[in-house]
Amino acid sequence: MKNLILTILLCAVSQAATAYDRVVVAGGSVTDILYALGLQDKIVAVDVTSYYPKAANNLPKIGYFRQLNAEGILKFRPDLLIGFRAMGPDNVLAQVKAAGISVKRLAPDHTAEGLFQMIREVGEIFQKQDQAKALIQTLQQQLAQIKPSKQKHKAMFLMGTTDRSLTVTGGNTVPQTLFDLVGIENIFQDIQGTKPVPNELVVKRQPDMIIVPDHSINKNTDIRTICQAPALAATPAGKNCKVLVIDSLMTLGLGTRLSEAAMQIHSFATTQ
Repeated sequence: MKNLILTILLCAVSQAATAYDRVVVAGGSVTDILYALGLQDKIVAVDVTSYYPKAANNLPKIGYFRQLNAEGILKFRPDLLIGFRAMGPDNVLAQVKAAGISVKRLAPDHTAEGLFQMIREVGEIFQKQDQAKALIQTLQQQLAQIKPSKQKHKAMFLMGTTDRSLTVTGGNTVPQTLFDLVGIENIFQDIQGTKPVPNELVVKRQPDMIIVPDHSINKNTDIRTICQAPALAATPAGKNCKVLVIDSLMTLGLGTRLSEAAMQIHSFATTQ
């Protein structure tokens, strides 16, 4: 009986310790997942990449998740700061911890399974395991409906352009996962992460379609200027100006719209 009582008390203490009510989120995909699990009422502030769902735009902002400052977080009196492994800098996180605030850093792989694991972790942190399991099942069903393209396409995910080089996203990234899901070749899969590549290499690899995150489009850069970039103008993608501008968070973050992003790319590749 004593052991049973002790076990019950330990469980109660554990639950109380994780009953977070004032949460600051640093990472758009993490905000997305908290909303999907029905935890939005616990969020008191988010970073500037947290613009989905639309309701998140109404929340106070703490800046960019890689460039946080302690004062900007502490003023919201949170009991938890949660975000990606890349949130920081580390000295700011140390200050937040020193103030007695829990800090949780999520480090998912850039894959569908990485997304599922992140959802499980968030579910455990907030004792929403059943909701997390249900969300994962829904996402798995959505992803199962995606059929790889039967046509061969050579694509590149373009982050930016200069006169001498292009910045592209290669392997071990969310865009690579999207290309894999829809059966499209990423011509820079051999390049890990996001890096600049010389114009000559782009011309050599001859992409026939280009995916661009919408944050890269501005008053100085539009689809026409992309197609006219020296390296791209010498490729099928540039000559046909086959460019898809797509939501940045949906394609660079690892969130609940993974299947939606894949379907947009699949539709663009097969109908244009």
